Amino acid sequence: GAGYIGIAVAFLQQYPRTRLSILLHDFFNDADKNYPIIGTQENEYRQRKDIADNCTSYSVFGYGSEFGKDQSGTGGPIYARENYNTDSGNYIFYREAKVTKLDGGIFWLSSTPSKISKFSSSKHYRTCVWIKFKSNLTNKEFYVFNTHLDNSSDAVRGQQLDVLWAQMNVINADALPMVLMGDLNMTTTGSSLEIFKNSGKMIFCRNKLNVCFDDEHKSYNAWGGNGSNIDHIAFSNLYGVKQFQTDISKHAGVTYMSDHYPIIATLAFNPVKVD
Repeated sequence: GAGYIGIAVAFLQQYPRTRLSILLHDFFNDADKNYPIIGTQENEYRQRKDIADNCTSYSVFGYGSEFGKDQSGTGGPIYARENYNTDSGNYIFYREAKVTKLDGGIFWLSSTPSKISKFSSSKHYRTCVWIKFKSNLTNKEFYVFNTHLDNSSDAVRGQQLDVLWAQMNVINADALPMVLMGDLNMTTTGSSLEIFKNSGKMIFCRNKLNVCFDDEHKSYNAWGGNGSNIDHIAFSNLYGVKQFQTDISKHAGVTYMSDHYPIIATLAFNPVKVD
């Protein structure tokens, strides 16, 4: 016979300062879904802290993009130091009951990825945070990379993709299974991401399931406006994707907890022989 193990991956975008954080808590603490790994982008320090404090089954790893660390802000007329920070970053939340963190780090999507930097044509500092995990069920090891590409131009996103892929392979020198997730700020048609997808470097979950990349459930919802599928989960050296969906369900009774819906994938390791 053959045995399989699934990896569930989800992510969600920054939620506004005025939004009730209970929406996020409802998503993270959904016992029925019980996501082992959740990646977030554009999380400010106060938001990362809020999730960690209220969703205690998760541990969290990541850094701010501009300062390279978790650094609370200096406050202001409305927000206190403890709960305000404009240095947003990518974070990976994970359930230690499901997976074990073996290693982790961050790199910048620039010509000098090991230090805080950006391409001159990039509007923002952009990073990729990564963790090397071990499945507690099978002891199989794998990498998760969580990123957020720039929103200035397709040209700079193409440069960032080149850096991203090169660094992923330096880090994953043993060619272990890899998962890439994040807000890539482009669809896979008419963009540098289309070239990346067609290269066969990684398999995109929507594509694998033969679901249209621009279906009726667009991951970027623009608070009910005209959205698009600019958020993605891709993988390599895994057996395949068992499930992929855009989570358009309500959380704490509210339709939008962010201007992006979470996207969710369940991935399977290669079949193993069971005696």
